[in-house]
Amino acid sequence: MKKLLPFVSGSNLTNILLILLVAVLTACNKDDELVIQGAPQIELDSETGVYTVKTGRTVVVSPSYKNVEGAIFTWTVDGKLYSASPVLEFSSEEKGEYFAILRVDTEFGSAKEEIKIEVLDRTPPIISFLLPPQGLRNCLNLIQ
Repeated sequence: MKKLLPFVSGSNLTNILLILLVAVLTACNKDDELVIQGAPQIELDSETGVYTVKTGRTVVVSPSYKNVEGAIFTWTVDGKLYSASPVLEFSSEEKGEYFAILRVDTEFGSAKEEIKIEVLDRTPPIISFLLPPQGLRNCLNLIQ
């Protein structure tokens, strides 16, 4: 029987297969970037980190997260374990200030944020306006 590839011997075949294996493995990364997951990051949905709620009502704290695959979430309120969810839903029948700490742990590190929750008898009303994209001046000109 005649060899189909006469230049390929046993050691050459091993070298060719090794080169092909390396080429296939390096070709899987389209951007030629080595992706390494870093420590978790927390971004609160409040710029001040202060949340206000009326007694008996529930405040929902929904932070944004990065690098939290396989993470363990822990919320403690005034030093006591309160929740193990990524989102905190807090309510109290007693007015006062409560301090909550969110901790996120992964195999690549941990992150921690502290927030303050103010529970009040009465909360100030929140007034918001929807402004047209062209602004108020253009709207006022149309009315006149």
